[in-house]
Amino acid sequence: MFENNSYQNPQPDNSDYQKSLDPAAQLARASFILSILSLASNFLIPVFLPLICASLAIILALLSRGSRRSLSSTAFHGVILSIVGIVISVVVFVYLIFSTIEILKTPELHEQLNQISEQINGVPFDEILREMEETFELEPGSLEFGGTADET
Repeated sequence: MFENNSYQNPQPDNSDYQKSLDPAAQLARASFILSILSLASNFLIPVFLPLICASLAIILALLSRGSRRSLSSTAFHGVILSIVGIVISVVVFVYLIFSTIEILKTPELHEQLNQISEQINGVPFDEILREMEETFELEPGSLEFGGTADET
């Protein structure tokens, strides 16, 4: 009497489970997660970690494609977010380079950098630059940026 009742013997829906076991879906999901990690790490550890995560995300997204001609939506979104992460990382890196050069060129900021370096390291920043010049056998003064460098 109850053998044909679907309430008693529900048939499991294996389609979602089968999709989760698909290697291509797993690679696409990993790509998407790495791309989100790339975006988040731009605010925590700028430049290097975001570039690594975004690069891996793009590689995994391309690998998830397999022999198909197009990416799944998850892999495609992973690639887009990775590209955004790379762009943000490059912009942050360029900003850091230019702001560092500006700090070294502006006498007031350069002097503050020397004071902070002396408080933290016990040595002014200009002295650290001189030691780097000696260590790497550079011309004396080649690392000076026109701040308040002492001539000794």
